[in-house]
Order: sequence, then C-alpha cells, then structure tokens
Amino acid sequence: MDKDVVLSVAGNLCCVSLDIPEEWRRDVVDSMLFARLYADSNADRFSASQEWYKCQSDAMSQLKWGVSSNKSSTFQPSENSSFLLKSLIEDKMGLSALANSPLAKQLQHLFRSVQQVEGEQIVASLPDIYSLVHRRDTGISTISTVVAQVSLVGKGPVLYTAFVSFKTTEEVRTDFFSQKFSGELVLGEVVIIVAQLVLNKARYEQFRIREKVISSLPEAEGHLVLLSPGAEE
Repeated sequence: MDKDVVLSVAGNLCCVSLDIPEEWRRDVVDSMLFARLYADSNADRFSASQEWYKCQSDAMSQLKWGVSSNKSSTFQPSENSSFLLKSLIEDKMGLSALANSPLAKQLQHLFRSVQQVEGEQIVASLPDIYSLVHRRDTGISTISTVVAQVSLVGKGPVLYTAFVSFKTTEEVRTDFFSQKFSGELVLGEVVIIVAQLVLNKARYEQFRIREKVISSLPEAEGHLVLLSPGAEE
C-alpha cells in the first residue's frame, strides 16, 4: 500500500504523503480549500480558468506558501495529433522519466484511486465544486471544457501542482486522464501550469494563519473534502 492519502479538495485531486505529521496535513488541506473557495468567489473556473488559477495562487501566497518554481505553457494540437492527459501532466511535472521516485508513485496512486471511485462524479454535465469537466450544448455540438488540477504534497510541506485547461468537442470519458484526446477536436490552445510551493512554517505560525483560515472556512466544510480509498500496488 502506498504511503499517501488521496483527497478531492473542492475538486483539486490531491495526494498527501503520510510522512507529513497529521497537524500539518490538515493545514495543507485547509490552505488548499481556502484558496479554491477564494478563487471561486472571484472568477469562474470554466470560463476564465487562467484568471481563476491566478486568484488561487494569490490566496496561497497570502497563506505563506512561497513559489519556488512556476512554469506556464500552451500548445495547439495539430489535426493529426493526439495526447494523453495523464502523460502530459507527468511530462510537465518532470516525472515521466522518474517512475520509481516518491512523487511519481504518488501521482500514479492518485490516478488509480480517482479512476476507481470518482470518475462519474468529476465528469459532470453541470459545473459543481467537484467537477473537472463542464459540458455545454451549443445546438450544433457539445463543447466540453476540461479544467483539471492535481496536487502532490511531500515533506516540507512542499506542494507540487499541475493545472490543465482546454476545450474539446470530443466526448469526455469518465477515465479521461487515460483518454487519448484528438487534436482536431480541441478548440483553441491547451494550457498547462506547473508549480512548486513551499510552506513557510515560521511565518505561518507567526501570523497565526491556521486560526485565520479555520475561522474563514464554512462551518460545514466536510462535504468539500472527499477521501478516496487507497489503491494497492
């Protein structure tokens, strides 16, 4: 069994190492939840995904998460090409050649867990807090907007995150991380942002961020964080 726990934090698919003390694991989840709710209140994740991501990043910065690296890129798939979302994320996070590294194992564990138990929920016909796909019927075709974020949390705590967004007229399957998307059906560019954030624990404690975050979160926040059962090797 992998030493990590897979969560959906308001739609952010997250794998947290159990090597992190329980108190800090809770702080990581609360920080991510606060940042996503803040972003939701300032931008629409599906119609303005890059603005939404910036709002989320700004919130994490206010919570004393420092950005140690941040890489943003776009590409326009050619008509005769295709891509796997899972492989795209692995490549951009630099994990495709590191199959036995702890982070690569975390990512594979996350993909397995999500595919087993949450596929139907995250491919939704209407946007909600957990959905990573929004379908819109134009009367001529159905356009699906994919906005997927996956996060890995290791010792530090250090947060590694990949954010991908694109539109397609192709039907999005429940196992869409392993789906081969056709370039000719993608509308516009594929956007992917990969970042590494490190929590400044001293400043986090100094400015009493833990208490401020907890007081700002909804009282009934449990439904916003879903636990996925671990997937065995």
